[in-house]
Amino acid sequence: LIEFVSALRGQELIRLPLITLCCHFRSAKSQYSSKDRCSLRVLDQTVGVLGEFYISCKWASFVSSTHNVIIPFYLIKPDGFERCSNQNTIRIITQTNAITFGFSSFVKRQSIYAILTKYHESTSSLWTSIQKAQTQKEKLLQRQSSVENAKLVASQDMKLEAVSAEKEEAWTNYFAAYGSDLDLIKTPLLKTLILDGIPNKFRGKIWQITSQAAYQKNLTETRYEDLVRRANRGTASMKEIEKDLARSLPSVTFYDTDHGLELLRQVLNAFSLKNTLIGYCQSMNMICALLLLYMNQEEAFWMLSTVCEELVPEYYSKNMMGCLVDQQVLQVLAKDLLPTLTDHLDRLGVPLELVGIPWFLCLFINCLPWQCTLRVLDCLFSMGSIVLFCTAMTILKIQEKQLLATEEIM
Repeated sequence: LIEFVSALRGQELIRLPLITLCCHFRSAKSQYSSKDRCSLRVLDQTVGVLGEFYISCKWASFVSSTHNVIIPFYLIKPDGFERCSNQNTIRIITQTNAITFGFSSFVKRQSIYAILTKYHESTSSLWTSIQKAQTQKEKLLQRQSSVENAKLVASQDMKLEAVSAEKEEAWTNYFAAYGSDLDLIKTPLLKTLILDGIPNKFRGKIWQITSQAAYQKNLTETRYEDLVRRANRGTASMKEIEKDLARSLPSVTFYDTDHGLELLRQVLNAFSLKNTLIGYCQSMNMICALLLLYMNQEEAFWMLSTVCEELVPEYYSKNMMGCLVDQQVLQVLAKDLLPTLTDHLDRLGVPLELVGIPWFLCLFINCLPWQCTLRVLDCLFSMGSIVLFCTAMTILKIQEKQLLATEEIM
C-alpha cells in the first residue's frame, strides 16, 4: 500500500501502519491439471527463483512471490522443449521473443515433460492460424488505432502525462530483457515500473497482458466479429446502452464523434451477447470508453470481459452482490484504520457506501483527476481488485481533516 500511495501521490508518502494488504501480480493458477515445485532461470541468471509450476490444457504458468509468467502453448516453438540432464531442467523457447525459460529442480520432471509435450502438440496449429488472422486484421486495426490515438492526443480536455526519455528507455530495456508479448515475465522491476506510471504508448499493451485479457481471445471459441454481427440485429440491452452512450467520458472529444460512439456501441452490445447474465450495467460504458482510447475495439472487448467476469466478479450482475460485499469489507477496513472518521460519518448519517459504490463500479473513472485514474488502472489491472481498497483508503486518509471539519451535509 505504501508503494501504491507513493506512486499515486508523487512525493508524498502516506503511512497507514495497520494496513496489512499486499499487492502482487495476478496469476493464472485457478484452473490447472498438474502442478509441481521448480525453479525458474531466465537469461544469464545463475540463481533460480523458487516457485510453483502450473499446467492447464492451454498454458503453462510459473508463480512465485516475486516472479510470474504465463506461457500459452501455441506461443512455444515447434522444437521449443528441451530436456537437460543437469538439475532436472526443462527449457522452453517461445515464438515471439525467443526467450529461453529454464525450469529446474522438478520433483516429477518426467510426467511434467510428458504433459507439456502432449498439450503443445494439440495447439501447434493454432499459432499459424493466429498469425494469418492477425495479418488480415493488421491494416484495419492500425487504421482504427491511429484514429483513436489522434482523438486522444487532440482532446483539449485530457492532459496527457509528459513521459521522460529515461522512463520510456526503462520500459524498452525491460521488454528487451524480459519479453514484450504474452510471455512477458512479471518481476519486481516490472511492478516498480508500473507504480511509476506506464507511458501512454505502452499502456494498452501492458494492461492487456497484466490483466490476462490478451490471452482470452486466442484461447476461446468466442469470436468478437461474430458477436458484432449478431448484435447488429439487436440485443436485449440495446436500449439501456443507447441511453448511456452520450454520457461516456463527456469531457473526451473522441466521444463527440459518430465514429467514437459507434465503436463504444459495438463493444458494449457484443459483450451483452457474450455474457447474457450480466448483459449491460451502468458504469460499464465509462470503463469501455476509457479502454477504447488505448486499444482497438476487439482488445477493449476482451479487456471489458476480463474486468466484469474475473477482476471484479459479480459487480455488474443484477443484484451487484460482489460490489455490495466489497463495500462491507471497505467499511470494516475504514473502522479499523480510520475510526475517528467513520464515527464522524456515522454521526452525520453518511454511509460509506454512498461514495464507495460509485468509486468501485466505475473503477474510479471520473472520480479522480485523469492522471490519477490512469495510475489506479495501471495498478488495478496488474495487481487485482485489492487496489480498489487501497485507493479508497488513500482518498479517505487524504481528505480526513477536511471531512472531520464538516458538521452538516448540504
